[in-house]
Amino acid sequence: LKGLYLWYFRCVLPRIGQWLAKNQEEAYNYLPASVHEFPSGAALAERMRQAAGHGHATATDLADWLVRALRVPFRRAHQITGRLVTRAEQKGCRLEDLSLDEMQQAEARINDGVFEVLGVENSVKSRQSYGGTAPDRVRSAAAEARKRFLE
Repeated sequence: LKGLYLWYFRCVLPRIGQWLAKNQEEAYNYLPASVHEFPSGAALAERMRQAAGHGHATATDLADWLVRALRVPFRRAHQITGRLVTRAEQKGCRLEDLSLDEMQQAEARINDGVFEVLGVENSVKSRQSYGGTAPDRVRSAAAEARKRFLE
């Protein structure tokens, strides 16, 4: 399969690009070389996992948890989350790396349950709605697609 992938990106796609651009010389010349620079599936997954952890991507999960679990009005949850993001920035860490004690300085009612929603892995797993990113939802969608298109 990898051979087919490389052949397509080295031979077919550049020709299509040249034809569409009406430029036989330069269009898509970069593509064959760039394919070799593209990381393997495992390396790409690791890069994506690391990148997703930057920038406090789970801040919304924290605010949602405050609303759901503690019945905090969203405006207040947003303020609490902002304080915790600021604290994490000052410490140079992720939200899930803050201690419970540090979180409770922003809101005394925060408990251990908050750690179930923080972190990229937990955030992804929590998306259980149709089309969500939770692993079981993705497996279900993939099985549905296989059945629909391959059987």
